[in-house]
Amino acid sequence: MAPTICPKCNTPNRAGARFCVKCRQPLATTPVQPTAPPRPAFTPGTPLQPLPPPAPVAAQSAGQSRRLSPGICAVLGFGCLGVLIVWGVLGYVLWSQFASVQTPTATALASPVPSLVGSPVLTPPAGAGVTPSLPAPATPAVTPSPSAPTALPATSAPTPSVTAPVSPSVAATSALPIVPAASSTPTARSSGALPAGRWRVRTYKTDDAAAVFVNGQMVAVSTRDRDSDWVNINDYMLGGRDNIVAFASYNGWNPASWGFGIRRDDVSVWGVEQTGNSEWALNYAQQVVIHPDGKVEPLPIDTSTRKPPGKIYVRSQKAQDISAILVNGQPVDVFWNADHPWVDITSLLYSDRNNTITMAAWNFDGPYAWEFMVRQDETIVWGKQGSGSGRVNRVFQENITITPGGQVIESLPVKLAKDNVWAVASYKADDTSAIFVNGQMAGVSTRDRDLDWVAINKFMAPDRDNIIAFASYNGWNPAGWGFGVRRDDVLVWGVEQSGNSEWALNYAQQVVIRPNGNVEPLAFDTTAHKSPPGKWYVRGQKTQDISAILVNGQPVDVFWNADHPWVDITGLLYADRNNTITFAAWNIDGPYAWDFAVKHDENIVWAVSNTGSGRTGIVFQQNVTVTGSGEVRQ
Repeated sequence: MAPTICPKCNTPNRAGARFCVKCRQPLATTPVQPTAPPRPAFTPGTPLQPLPPPAPVAAQSAGQSRRLSPGICAVLGFGCLGVLIVWGVLGYVLWSQFASVQTPTATALASPVPSLVGSPVLTPPAGAGVTPSLPAPATPAVTPSPSAPTALPATSAPTPSVTAPVSPSVAATSALPIVPAASSTPTARSSGALPAGRWRVRTYKTDDAAAVFVNGQMVAVSTRDRDSDWVNINDYMLGGRDNIVAFASYNGWNPASWGFGIRRDDVSVWGVEQTGNSEWALNYAQQVVIHPDGKVEPLPIDTSTRKPPGKIYVRSQKAQDISAILVNGQPVDVFWNADHPWVDITSLLYSDRNNTITMAAWNFDGPYAWEFMVRQDETIVWGKQGSGSGRVNRVFQENITITPGGQVIESLPVKLAKDNVWAVASYKADDTSAIFVNGQMAGVSTRDRDLDWVAINKFMAPDRDNIIAFASYNGWNPAGWGFGVRRDDVLVWGVEQSGNSEWALNYAQQVVIRPNGNVEPLAFDTTAHKSPPGKWYVRGQKTQDISAILVNGQPVDVFWNADHPWVDITGLLYADRNNTITFAAWNIDGPYAWDFAVKHDENIVWAVSNTGSGRTGIVFQQNVTVTGSGEVRQ
């Protein structure tokens, strides 16, 4: 009877077998005839030849029978069993030899393969033999081709490379660490190979917050209740050059601690574990360089003399969960769910080259938020904020360049002023603040009500200078104010200050937006000039809620639910041109009222007042002209 062929693995089985002897697949009850009977031996490449048919058996005459003895029956039974066993063995050998034809030979495996730059190469100690972990005696040894990658210099003394026989099975199941596929977007790695090995970093034992950057890219963070795992950094490294790893740890309150490490494959090549006691301060900041040859060493902080223009500060607020700031690659601040004060970075900036400030934010889970600012002297020259939910890992990172001359270059493309979305904000007002754009009141704030970002494009004129005026008035101490100008989503000008002048205008400033998009503060005209004859005054009374007065675009008074005295404006008027006095009133909610007047010497030459209810926003604005000769026109 013909053997039964397994329909799953094509293994011959004895006739009548219910399960395959190799894969245990149930077999059909009806045997499947093979296309050719198995041969006792097979040589690859030799055609299969059918066996000669068996010799015919002599027919017995009808009715002829022979009775066999028990001994003969036993011999015949064992003989049949032996034949079946031999057939099964020969069939299995035939299938094995046939399957080997479908497997690549050792010569095929030794053909050149693409080089994986940066793949770790394991080299045994000198003089040690190499034993394949999965020996296959029947397979000839293979020597790696000359195109295979070779090991780059290690951090320690070089170890002699040993070439060992490798079987095809070993090559297919190597125990080497898996290296991620190369990035789909080529980087500077094309200029040279990465240091050999799989490089990883870690931050742990942190109290309170820590961050790790590789070549200026935030790669890992930790807090006092959350360590980071070992993070593969090969994708952040560049070939043929030094790679800089920066570590920083910030402490809110005692005790302070931090732990950082660098691994190459499974070997720690640099690390630190320390404690400190500085509260609300950056307790640790260190840069470590990984050289192209794999050598790892800490970098000293550059203490050379520098002469940057003015004082430069950075700050982050509204951090959720972790934010960090680097200056020329050196960490200066890390914070976790906190608002931090301004950090003076003047001594870290150069006057003979461009300086890079890196801002980055990281989210663990749930909602996230961040806000970064750069300040020069008392003026905020750059800022950005954002929030969201659901994203995990790094949620924001941007580099800001400060030139040797102090100019801030943002990463956004330069556009004309008319092609941007402009907005203003007023906050931290104590007591009252107001903003005007080209003489139009755009928004107000009080000590208990901030003005969120308000779009001002509707107040702006194309292809000309646009003037924004800011003013803050204080009734009693303390006094404070904050203003900002934003282009698209980037803060391009701002100020936050405090004062102590009671019942006075503590702050007044004009800012110009040029047609090319540049933003700069305007200095008030202090040149000597002739004014219209006599003394000129303005006043606001019966204000509900906020009123303001400008003279030639310059704020002179802002008031909130109060009567103000006369303000002398004679020095702001010109005798050689017409002068514009702007009066405006803003209602927050409910009833509103205003009362404005202009006085020349002892005579009120113009006045207006009104009341109402229900309207929110600007409820009154009017310009009054005073000519160079002293004539008043509405």
